[in-house]
Amino acid sequence: MLKKRILILLIPFLCFISFPIWKIPVGKFLTPRGIETNREFKNRNESSKDFAMDHIKILQNEEGRKTAVIRAEKAVTGNNVNEFHLQRVDADFWDKKDNVVKIVAETGSYDVASEVLTLKNDVVITRVAEKQKMYTDHLVYSGKERTVASPGTTRFVGENFDVVGGRLDYDLNSGLYRLSKRVRCVIGGVIGH
Repeated sequence: MLKKRILILLIPFLCFISFPIWKIPVGKFLTPRGIETNREFKNRNESSKDFAMDHIKILQNEEGRKTAVIRAEKAVTGNNVNEFHLQRVDADFWDKKDNVVKIVAETGSYDVASEVLTLKNDVVITRVAEKQKMYTDHLVYSGKERTVASPGTTRFVGENFDVVGGRLDYDLNSGLYRLSKRVRCVIGGVIGH
């Protein structure tokens, strides 16, 4: 009976003394395996807010009335959480008289906080009611100020005119255009500079 009691007490003592010998192989055996335990993968998922969306629509309202609808075929997150990079953008903007201005572009970005839409590559602006079109490669729309600016060369075409300017500023609230930086125009077949 005494030998059994000593043997029972001796087993934990031997495990304790031999711990440095069996610690490493048992530790390796019990280590979790798989992609879900990879530290880089874990950190990326926890801190990353990157995602992509297909066929998105952004709506802007002011005083209970719709002022803009921005559609894109694809959107991905940008450098910060408020920025989205857009592909194949199609947007509709309404002025104070509810006339629609359509804008189409290949690429763009939208900042949610500042409500700024920046469009690039083959930008076409169409004023439907006036049957006028504008062409440029870079355009910036401010949703808060309701203005459109094109810092590059812009071509403005209507039924009886064709105007090319180095910069375009357009106010959706007032409907006024400002073309600057070497403006060339053809009105009713007469060329002017």
